[in-house]
Amino acid sequence: MDLPKWQDRNSVLNPQRTKRFTLFVVFLFVSVAIIFSLRQYPDSFNKLQWSSTPETVKTNTSVQQITEAYIHNSNQTISSTSPKKPARIIKVTAAYGKGAIIQDEKTKAAVTTRERILQTHIDHANRNGHIQFVQRSDIMGNIMTKIGTVLKVLMDEMAKPEEERSEWIWAHDADMVIMNRMLSLEAFLPPKGKDYNLLVTYDGNGLNIGSFFIKINTWSVYLLSAVLASPQLGQATGSLYPDQDVMGQLIKHNKYFKDKSVEIPLRWVNAYPETWSSNAFRKGDLLVHCIWISKKDLPYYLDKSESLNPDLNTLPSLSGLETNITKFWHGSLPLEQLS
Repeated sequence: MDLPKWQDRNSVLNPQRTKRFTLFVVFLFVSVAIIFSLRQYPDSFNKLQWSSTPETVKTNTSVQQITEAYIHNSNQTISSTSPKKPARIIKVTAAYGKGAIIQDEKTKAAVTTRERILQTHIDHANRNGHIQFVQRSDIMGNIMTKIGTVLKVLMDEMAKPEEERSEWIWAHDADMVIMNRMLSLEAFLPPKGKDYNLLVTYDGNGLNIGSFFIKINTWSVYLLSAVLASPQLGQATGSLYPDQDVMGQLIKHNKYFKDKSVEIPLRWVNAYPETWSSNAFRKGDLLVHCIWISKKDLPYYLDKSESLNPDLNTLPSLSGLETNITKFWHGSLPLEQLS
């Protein structure tokens, strides 16, 4: 037909153009709907993100997979807890360097002792709803890296709305092997009415910060900041463990820090190998701390841990630990009787 001169021929709709236009509108609508869904339901988005590296969240992952996921990566946060319901406890450690290379007899692959240790912690975190954070670089260039890492995680939590924060951090050394995956860290926390911010252990050399609980609040920010600043203030000069020594002095002599700190039984979260004369690991305990003079014990305890022996993996109500914890917090069982 003849078209008016003012009408553009391209503006005339035909069935083919109408179909293309309809498909474009449908595609645009679906895209907007998907983006909106991911914003509204971050759980789904997180699952999509993790799907490319499932080895970081699965509890039945092989040690070799964990090693491949971690060996070249930076920091890792492993969580089985929904972001809408924050975990009460974040486990924090610093683990970097190559570590001791061994061969996995099952896969015949080279793995590091450190990665096998970390796998016991990841399994434990996933089993009990904790979050595991691993610092993969030496951020301070010295022994203060662990304290710096704890402060970093603490500040990240403080930046969140209060209802989205975790409550506690458990800081642990990278040479601690989890032996009882059934034992939640929440079992050790003080009950209501016991207003403490720091739970620490002592051994024959004094304070041992290989393992400690610290509450997520401003008090803890001040304490960790004071420890980090200590070398620049001339404190603990020449000490092999300035972080430990300075914290020990602060919670002993500074009333502000002392009043909110409490000593808990060392075996609860810092047990030593069974060959030690005191504070030695027993069945049902959470872990074994293979400190530098006990590194030779690591393969033995790793093998025991990975065997998932029911005698080792027991609930605190069955091992008697739950009763001891209750008695300790209520003051009816002296500290020395729990060593």
